[in-house]
Amino acid sequence: MTTTDLYESEALLDQARKAANKRQFSAAANLFDQAAKRREKALGEDVSVAQILDELGAVQIALGKFDEAEKTLTGALAMAEKLLYAGHGLLVPFCQHLADLHILQKKYAEAEPFAARALEISEKTLSGEHRTTLLNIQRLGLVQSKLDKQADAEKTLTKALKHIDSPLGPLEEFKYELAMLFQAQGKTAEAEKAYKEAIEGLEYRTNLPRLAECLTSYAEFLKANNRGSEAEPFLQRAKTASENSRDWHHSPDIFPSTLLRA
Repeated sequence: MTTTDLYESEALLDQARKAANKRQFSAAANLFDQAAKRREKALGEDVSVAQILDELGAVQIALGKFDEAEKTLTGALAMAEKLLYAGHGLLVPFCQHLADLHILQKKYAEAEPFAARALEISEKTLSGEHRTTLLNIQRLGLVQSKLDKQADAEKTLTKALKHIDSPLGPLEEFKYELAMLFQAQGKTAEAEKAYKEAIEGLEYRTNLPRLAECLTSYAEFLKANNRGSEAEPFLQRAKTASENSRDWHHSPDIFPSTLLRA
């Protein structure tokens, strides 16, 4: 181990993260790569090296370099798994990034085991209401839905409801996603109830872009159930919300109440 390499790795890592925060992804990728090499030279295979490689993989995803990202992230996870026990909380980001990589490419079957593992670990190492756990629930539910595993997706998303205790959400997000799942399964009464609860929550939170989406989905639900005459007011409300969202300055984060618990 050389102290110089370790210090240089830290400096490069700091620069890489600053570049990534500024969305200067090409520069960030180069800096993360250098930081990982310096760190590995100083420490050999180490969890911190794997974590830097994981950050590099995330940047490669942002650059659309999916093949490179998969190679980087797979190697990073393999290194981390050598050094940590199978259910260690530090493995969650590796699984999340690999799941996201496959989701972006619509490879949902490949994404599912990583999304499931991320959730399984976070449920055991964090609280049920923790931001990471809720995001992992949403991710797995999305993947299961895309795979036409509607019953599994419903079960996954429903698990989150008992943990959500804030009027700022993300209850309405899960209600919206459950509404669409209920609709896909032909559970009309459950779908309508969930849509209405989601709309009420999104209006309370004034998340106008998401509200517009939900109102439009509910209008389409009404049309699909031969209630087209009832749909028009909701489409008009959706249009108003969408127009007003042009000057919308709130955080686009869909789980705002979890930011303080992250």
